[in-house]
Amino acid sequence: MTNVTILTDDNGVKREYREVRREANVGERIKIIAEIDSYGVYKNGDTFIVEESKCIGVYNTDAATRNGGNNPSGFIEHREYVVLEPTDIVQVDGVRFREEKREAKVGERILIIAAEVTGGLYDNGSVLTVKIAPNTLGFVYVNEHDLAVLYREYVVITPLNDSLTKSTEPIPNNITVNLTVNVASSSPSEILKAIVDSVQAELARFVGAPNNEETRGKMTEALTNKSRDEIVEQAKEEASINTGIDTTAVGRVLQKMRDNVVERAKADLVELRSDMSNVRNPHLLGRDDIYLTHEHVGVTVEFIVNKEKRTVVCLLRNAVFPEMISGRGIAKCSPDDCFNVHIGKAIALRRALGLDVPTEYLTAPQPAEPRVGDVVKSTHAFGRNPEGRVSQVGGGKYICASEGLTFFTTDGEHVWRFKDNVKIIDDSRDQETEMTAVA
Repeated sequence: MTNVTILTDDNGVKREYREVRREANVGERIKIIAEIDSYGVYKNGDTFIVEESKCIGVYNTDAATRNGGNNPSGFIEHREYVVLEPTDIVQVDGVRFREEKREAKVGERILIIAAEVTGGLYDNGSVLTVKIAPNTLGFVYVNEHDLAVLYREYVVITPLNDSLTKSTEPIPNNITVNLTVNVASSSPSEILKAIVDSVQAELARFVGAPNNEETRGKMTEALTNKSRDEIVEQAKEEASINTGIDTTAVGRVLQKMRDNVVERAKADLVELRSDMSNVRNPHLLGRDDIYLTHEHVGVTVEFIVNKEKRTVVCLLRNAVFPEMISGRGIAKCSPDDCFNVHIGKAIALRRALGLDVPTEYLTAPQPAEPRVGDVVKSTHAFGRNPEGRVSQVGGGKYICASEGLTFFTTDGEHVWRFKDNVKIIDDSRDQETEMTAVA
């Protein structure tokens, strides 16, 4: 039987390592099992990372200096150690789990292994429980906080003693979708539509629910928010549909997803800044508004927001010589999508800095319910269709006031409409002054 060593890995998680008798390669972890004559520097059970490997042994700096150091070269013979090969088994709260790189399902636990923009809510090594899993969108929501966790940030951990439980559960149908989308030339709506079309095409290969035409249509609406008004009406009549999607909660879930994307974008603008508390340049020392380019140039950012054109431009200005432009990025909102300045700024900033843009920024669901501060446009079937900023939702002197909202146009006109007769075109709710780019 193979011996196993349990060590805390780089993510702070107790991981099982398989002990293997072979010569180690540079970068591998070894464990001393037959110390010969280290002059008291190391003993059986000590572990090291191999820095150099030669024909008769390996070298490690710590093996030269530990316990006062009497092994100047840090040499360890091959016959003294075993190589520790990491396994996919971790221990959490005394329970052994196996890691699985796949999309998580509701109720499963996930282990964070590559945390990105977290707002301090989680980090590598965090173990979280999934509460919402809209897997086609590439992220999940967890019980521990309200921030979306990206697929690439986690692995699923499955208890090794759950085989009896799993045997009583139906084997799920796993769907693999191959998709190619030109992100640069596609709007978020187009990208999301392509995802849904691919899922539907794959579902159509199966027989029976949830793969009938009616159910697939409802799944499309739930995923794309393409027909928000129809979803609201159906939710009043149906408690659930046979896909397992609760239509009474679809709007709330999609709105919560969008809210979390907006909050993540706001946090991104702050967390991408660099720490200037210990730099030599007196122009940068102690500043909290500095970003670093891939060339390690300190820059500040200037955003140019044009809500008429639905664009956000990010200019990177040299922090010492602000007249110098070190880079720029642009985010443009599709005419069919709701504009949000915070998401736009995060996209433009990342593009200016040459960083990847998180998928959820490009596929954020459309807002499901108008709120005070949103900019809406009337979609009445007849007459003119003004637009303006919402000042009140529900309430008022009208007979059906609870089902409507009030907004003020730029001309100061007071307008009331049913909530179903408006389209949300801007949910930034920032009230900031718009800046137009100068050629």
